[in-house]
Amino acid sequence: PVYITETNPHGAQPWSGGENGWVQAAYAEIARYNHQPHAQQIQCLLLYRWSRDDIYSIVDKPGVQNDIRATIRTTDYRWRG
Repeated sequence: PVYITETNPHGAQPWSGGENGWVQAAYAEIARYNHQPHAQQIQCLLLYRWSRDDIYSIVDKPGVQNDIRATIRTTDYRWRG
C-alpha cells in the first residue's frame, strides 16, 4: 500500500481560503485513483499539519476544519480489499 504522510495546498499562503473544498477534492482524487483497475492502493492521505508549529497549521483554521468535517460527513471512502 501507499501512504501519503504529508499533504497541503501549494502556494505562499497554504490553507488560505479555509473552507474552499480543497480537502474534499484531494480525497475525491485519491478515491478516483483507487477505483482504477490494478492501481496500487493509496490507503492514507494525511493533512499537514495540526499543530501551530508553522504556516501549515490547521488547528487555528476553522474553515479547513469544516472542509475536513464535510469530507467525512459526505463520503465513504474505502480501498479495495
